[in-house]
Amino acid sequence: MNRTFKSKVDAWYYAALLFVLGTFSYAYYEEGLTPKSPEFLVLIFSGVLSVGLMLWLLKTTDYSVSHDTLLIRCGPIKWHIKRSEIQEIKPSYSLLSSPALSMDRLAIHFGEGRTIMVSPKDKKGFISALGFPPSP
Repeated sequence: MNRTFKSKVDAWYYAALLFVLGTFSYAYYEEGLTPKSPEFLVLIFSGVLSVGLMLWLLKTTDYSVSHDTLLIRCGPIKWHIKRSEIQEIKPSYSLLSSPALSMDRLAIHFGEGRTIMVSPKDKKGFISALGFPPSP
């Protein structure tokens, strides 16, 4: 009964990705860098690293529900939460950092006062897969 839910992605994420690409392109153009200059290598390295990380997060942010575990993946980071520890799931629009690529989030309260926010595209299906009643 494993189900995987991809993260919803807001336009702000794509705008941030374009901003980062634009900033590195502008810096390259304005500085008139040549491939032999040390600054060029630093710019290319940091640009590839920044854009690569953002694309990695875009590709890998998802939430898998199995019969006893919720697995949250976001780039190199994974959270394993026992379904039996989940106490409550509520809508959230918090700006706090979380493995969510959208501001349309669900706050999952689990364990001893812990909370993590996710943003599945199919919120109703996600909540149902975890065995909670749909929110009104």
